[in-house]
Amino acid sequence: MQKQAADSNLRWLSRASALLLNSIHDDDFGRVLRRLLQAQVAFTSMQMVVYPPGKEALCLYDWHYGERQPVDEFCFHSKLSVGAKLRLCLSRNARLDCFSEAERQFIADVAMIFSPLLIQYGDYRLPIQASNQPKLSLAAQVQTYSCSQAALKPLTQREAQVTAMVLKGHTSLSVGLVLGIATETVKIHRKRIYKKLQVGTQAELFARLSHLLVA
Repeated sequence: MQKQAADSNLRWLSRASALLLNSIHDDDFGRVLRRLLQAQVAFTSMQMVVYPPGKEALCLYDWHYGERQPVDEFCFHSKLSVGAKLRLCLSRNARLDCFSEAERQFIADVAMIFSPLLIQYGDYRLPIQASNQPKLSLAAQVQTYSCSQAALKPLTQREAQVTAMVLKGHTSLSVGLVLGIATETVKIHRKRIYKKLQVGTQAELFARLSHLLVA
């Protein structure tokens, strides 16, 4: 029974990490994180706030159900690369009462595992908020690049999406799980992508598009 529970948690963490990684450059990151956590533990509000040094706090995500008055809360802090801090806070109102010790430990463990993703999302959101200019998703940047190169054939929206996920570290299996398509379909997309971008290996794909990862 314990092994089954451990395997179930491992599968959940694997899928949750893939979903979060795929949404780091989207406004949906907070919503995806909330739904993933709610599948494992109940809470009535969730808030993600960034505290830049010497500036006003920036709320990245704020959701609540029912009364705002919390009877218990759990907060986790991550240090961003620019000296700012990201605060993730889950709370419960009187409808759900307090978190149990097991639930608090679960949230702490998951927050620690997801900390690198929270940091990436926080770092990504800060310059966007500072400039007030929307930044293209990685998939959109990939598609724009393919269309701007006369020697290359433009990628379709789906092909650009698959390419972006591969650049983020997804395997064909992971891409299929996130997008809800068969692994064989992903492999077909990858063959077409390589042909259109005139590369023969994943290493060559990274070499051609690596500049988009730091843009």
